[in-house]
Amino acid sequence: MNSSPEDFKRLKQKVREKTSLNLMINKELEDWSMNDIHAFQDDLEKQCKSSVSEKWVYTHFKNEHPKLPRVDVLNLLSEYCGYKSWTHFLNENLVELKQQQPFKKVLLPLLLLFILFALVFLNGFWKAEQTFLIFKDAYTRKSVPFEQLNIIGFKQNEPAHTLKSPLFNVSRYDSICVNGAYYKKKCFPTSIHSDTMSVVLYPDDYVLMLNFFSRSETDNWQKRKTQLRQVIHTDAEIFQVHPKYQGLEILNKQEFIDRLTLPTHSLKDLEILDIQYQNDQIFRLRFVQKELAHD
Repeated sequence: MNSSPEDFKRLKQKVREKTSLNLMINKELEDWSMNDIHAFQDDLEKQCKSSVSEKWVYTHFKNEHPKLPRVDVLNLLSEYCGYKSWTHFLNENLVELKQQQPFKKVLLPLLLLFILFALVFLNGFWKAEQTFLIFKDAYTRKSVPFEQLNIIGFKQNEPAHTLKSPLFNVSRYDSICVNGAYYKKKCFPTSIHSDTMSVVLYPDDYVLMLNFFSRSETDNWQKRKTQLRQVIHTDAEIFQVHPKYQGLEILNKQEFIDRLTLPTHSLKDLEILDIQYQNDQIFRLRFVQKELAHD
């Protein structure tokens, strides 16, 4: 039977396993010390009634030699490792290789298939986990810019988080609430079944009315006062922010109505910062006058 350097390498591996078990030499053969070599020589003599020289160990164990050792030495080492002879080792080794080959042939395609499946699964999972929020005005059907909205994510037993981007990981949140100066608050559960979530927002009619009143003229100021009295709560808290002075002014219901309905328009181009309701009336209002904001 033909033999090759690869066959001898396998035999050396068997020798390493044997010396590790018998002599507790847990090193590669090329790393053996002089004491390790002597211990191996003694054990080989004890087990097989013969041994190899120190020079032979250096030539074939601690270095790579292009030629195989003599057959009698190969028989000796094979016997040390539990085989009857070098031929017996080769036959047994050939059987092991044949047994491993079909397994490798089956294992490799299965492994590749598993990797492919994992990549597809992870890719699909990532897409499902990442959702892009799109907001639309319920009446105009136009997109509402993300920057104009305040978007908060909620998860049970965890602090709420402000979303900084319309692309977010839905697994982080159980629900999301959206509101803006000109839109009514809306809360909805998150979903992992879509990579895009379109949310319809309804404009806040009272805010639009205040916005219109602060930007337009009229001949019927009394009518506007009546409308404002109907939509503003009696105990409303109204705050006018003054960026120029880094402060704010507190107005009651009547003061706000008077300023907004004076023909001289002491309040112009309001920008609503925050609005809250009680019993369908404006109960808390925070605003800034645009022309003052840039003084």
